Amino acid sequence: MPHKKVAIEGIKALTFYADRKTAARRTEAIPQLQCLGKPCSKFQPPVIQCINAGLDDMGGVQWRCDTDLPSGVRLGRTDVSCEGWSRAGDKNVLQGKRLSSPVDLLY
Repeated sequence: MPHKKVAIEGIKALTFYADRKTAARRTEAIPQLQCLGKPCSKFQPPVIQCINAGLDDMGGVQWRCDTDLPSGVRLGRTDVSCEGWSRAGDKNVLQGKRLSSPVDLLY
């Protein structure tokens, strides 16, 4: 199946799975989720969904991410990153599962 590109600002929602890797065209596939922080030693979210919340003043997509977490644990910083179609920072990305999200869990 040939690769297709899509504008990142046109993506409405993304779902990341802890047990899956990204699709890749220019780079190596990596895990879709990377859990950081002390709670990760006891709990790692199996799935996180991120919704496109609009563009910031620099034209970058702002993502609002959510998942079910145990009581007393919350999402900290969540960074959604992608492999640009032609180069790093390209506004066009590979269609399909091509993003990864480091997730910081906090007590």
